[in-house]
Amino acid sequence: MKPSIFFVLFCLLITGLESFASVTVENGLTHVFRGNWGDELTGTIKLTNSGKKAERVLIFKNDLVQGCANANMFAEANSQPNSSARWIKLNLNERTIAAGESYEVVYSISIPKDTSFNGSYWSLIMVEVVDPIKEEKTSSGVTIGSKIRYAIQVITDVGPYKVSPLSYEEVKLEKQEGGRGKTVQVLLKNNGIFAVNPALVFELFNKNGDKIKKIEVPFRKIYPGSCKLFEVDLTGIPKGSYDCVLVADYGQDLFGMNASLDID
Repeated sequence: MKPSIFFVLFCLLITGLESFASVTVENGLTHVFRGNWGDELTGTIKLTNSGKKAERVLIFKNDLVQGCANANMFAEANSQPNSSARWIKLNLNERTIAAGESYEVVYSISIPKDTSFNGSYWSLIMVEVVDPIKEEKTSSGVTIGSKIRYAIQVITDVGPYKVSPLSYEEVKLEKQEGGRGKTVQVLLKNNGIFAVNPALVFELFNKNGDKIKKIEVPFRKIYPGSCKLFEVDLTGIPKGSYDCVLVADYGQDLFGMNASLDID
């Protein structure tokens, strides 16, 4: 029997993959809850099989590990300090969804009664479609398959909300691939205990104080103690010396900085 190798494709990281999938998540890949110690919360994941055959799915828990030096990593449940995996209970671990059927996976979140902690806690509920969406044979006869796996981020904010301060860990000018232009790369760090979703506003001024450009970079989620990279596209900005203002805004407070920029 010839061996098979299956590569898992993660839907939260790869855009456009839904067009290949018969089973899709209908109610989003991020679920946010707010509660207090001892609360019991309930959520659902709505799955729809739009294909022509029944599909078996597996449901299980993982952790999402973020940092400032490394990219996002999937890890075993309860492997990071702010994991909520032990709080989450699933109503099932697998199910076969008939063609044309919609089904809701129900999960509960039991926040411990211990009042000594507070902030954002998170984990992933994984939904994996067992059958591969595509199989190809290599020249050596090995079958390579690709599966769909959805990662639903479940975030639970516990206790009184506190503003999470943001800091600018790094701001640098970089060339785009292929030399088409330049970008300002801004590394923002969340120094608080609650997850935030800041947008970055970048304003560029010439030496006379005239505003040349205003660019808004969409919201990106930053977990406590973690960083996210924001990229500002400077395509079309003439060479010269500029002053710039950066403002990170997530609706609770504004965190800004001034910088000088030389484009050559």
